[in-house]
Amino acid sequence: MRGPWLRWGGVGAALLLLLAGLGAFLLPAARQALASGGQVPAQADEQAAQVPGGVPEPDSRGRPSRNEERPPALPSRPASPAPTRVIYINIPSFELELREGGKLLRRYPIAVGAMVTPSVLGWTCIVNKVPHPTWYPRGRPPVPPGPENPVGAYWLGLAVPGYGIHGTNQPQSIGTAASGGCIRMYDQDVTELAKLVAPGTPVCFTYETLMLDVQDSGRDVHVTIYPDIYQLGTNNLVRLQQRLAADGLAAWLDPALWQRELALARRIPLPVPVQGVLALGGQELGEPVLWLEGQAWLPVRVLAVRLGWNLLWDAATGTAWLSGQAVAGGRILRERLYLPLQRLQPVLQQSGILAVTVQPKGLLDGRGNPVRRVELERLADYTRQESAAAAQRSRAAPGPAPAPEPVTGAQQASPPQPVRP
Repeated sequence: MRGPWLRWGGVGAALLLLLAGLGAFLLPAARQALASGGQVPAQADEQAAQVPGGVPEPDSRGRPSRNEERPPALPSRPASPAPTRVIYINIPSFELELREGGKLLRRYPIAVGAMVTPSVLGWTCIVNKVPHPTWYPRGRPPVPPGPENPVGAYWLGLAVPGYGIHGTNQPQSIGTAASGGCIRMYDQDVTELAKLVAPGTPVCFTYETLMLDVQDSGRDVHVTIYPDIYQLGTNNLVRLQQRLAADGLAAWLDPALWQRELALARRIPLPVPVQGVLALGGQELGEPVLWLEGQAWLPVRVLAVRLGWNLLWDAATGTAWLSGQAVAGGRILRERLYLPLQRLQPVLQQSGILAVTVQPKGLLDGRGNPVRRVELERLADYTRQESAAAAQRSRAAPGPAPAPEPVTGAQQASPPQPVRP
């Protein structure tokens, strides 16, 4: 009888080994299920958490970075079909947006990962929600809910071990790069967000320092420049031009001005001049019309040549004198004098010009977008001789002695003198 017992003993040992292996395999899943039920794993850590959604240590300054060159990369898109609600987190702007079907529902200020412990990039999702979490730091006693708990009032665990969106007991850190990689929110904000999302909600981490706001079919364009907090080299003129071109915008950027703005990264919307076509009587004039702050700006010198205006420019007051008529609000853009069409219209009408802004259906750019065009049409009963006579009469009218239209910085400082048409 010893033989069968030995045989069954061998089988029993094999079964025990198999069960042990299954236990080792299922233990992480069991922990995750426990976490999803509202409990916080006891062995979670910012750098070595085993469970998605585990509560990490939020302040990891001084630790070795997970990646000294750039933040960890996540998948480029969610695996599931397009969801209804999505969380978007743009790291440089310190903002979290909740969108539904592309429509903005909420926007919250946040804190992101510090330079040595950067936040992740790419797609992930929420895997658990833990109200009033207990924090279990590695090698230290647990921290119960309350004012000493660094993860605040709520924990939204992500499907990246050790990462989450949570509250904070350091509200002064919101709007900075201060965490160990997690996203911090004000306690009242994360509590509200937790009511609006469920486990499985996709979360997209982006790193965009050049944010465009395009209105009125591209006639009103602003760019907000955020600091390159992780020093990834995103704030440069070439990338700004590419970013505008990707939206079908032919921007007219002054290199010196925009290099300075890119370096300052002031976080304020800056108007971007977008190039269009200026034509007189169906003939293009060679100088672009610019769409800036929602209106068309016309190049004054080329119009003065074509329409016989005597042009004077007072740089101190931003006033152009066109055949004796003062037109305020001029700007020097890329060493050219521009005036808004609205302010130029009285002078154009006296010159027999009817200004019409058009975007012909058949006129498209390389991306299939309508070309921004201003067409100046001369009235049929107005002759060039009448225009010249009117200009001669206006030259005789008294007026100030303004400075000329500047072409370079040196010329801007030159003494006042008339500009030849």
